[in-house]
Amino acid sequence: PKEVSSLVTQAMGCDPAPETIIVVDSSDEENTELSALNGVRYIRSSHKNQPYQRLLGALTSEADIVVFLDDDLDIIDPEIFKILITSFVDSQTVGATVNINIQSFIGEEFELPLLKRDSKIFKFISWLTSAKLPPRGKSGRLGIVGGRPDQSQNTEFFSGACMTFRREIIPNIIPYSLISLYERKLGKGEDKVISMFANRFGTLKYYHKICLMHPPNDSSYYKNVQDFFKRVMYSRLYLSKVYAKVFSHSLVKEILIYYWFGIWRLMIATITYFAK
Repeated sequence: PKEVSSLVTQAMGCDPAPETIIVVDSSDEENTELSALNGVRYIRSSHKNQPYQRLLGALTSEADIVVFLDDDLDIIDPEIFKILITSFVDSQTVGATVNINIQSFIGEEFELPLLKRDSKIFKFISWLTSAKLPPRGKSGRLGIVGGRPDQSQNTEFFSGACMTFRREIIPNIIPYSLISLYERKLGKGEDKVISMFANRFGTLKYYHKICLMHPPNDSSYYKNVQDFFKRVMYSRLYLSKVYAKVFSHSLVKEILIYYWFGIWRLMIATITYFAK
């Protein structure tokens, strides 16, 4: 509650400020501070389901452009909305995002000691297991994406912390199958799914200027490690199907590659377990 209230206050102080700030809240307790605040449309949701929250907020909006922000961000550039909105002068642009200074990297404690990401053996195994890292700004199979671009340019994916879209396409890029996956607690990588579907409607823009900061905080991702990795693997199958559909690849091929990847992940996890 404290973080989202702070973000709303920061957004109100931007130049220009959003016409409307919509907060979709599925917390166990109502945020009375926000619900009573002028200029904020506060919506209580009964579903702890991130893509559902996004769709609900977008359907409530009347704006042409909708900016999605995670609640644990700090705005460090008051012109962030000006930068994002400027992107849509180009009629081919359907989405935009900015650079984020991420100070907490979830999952570092789970990095395999035998497979550091910058090592040659890691790169070889990535190639062998069909988990090769795509170029910067590109989406790849299995839901694997390249790093953020090192300059302002077109991109094929967004970070879920900040995604901006034309409102008219949002009902078509948040599929009900994704919402269902999250409702069953089997979902992960929803930002990659939404981004990939958005590519079908036009261009996605990335601005390298750092406008947001993600401060260090506790993550709920790893409270149940077994459950987390179950969601990772199940979601990679879903992402493989979306990748095949959006980028016109063979669905059969992508599913076979997924199982090949899964077998190798199981082998590597077993070896690492005994090595530890």
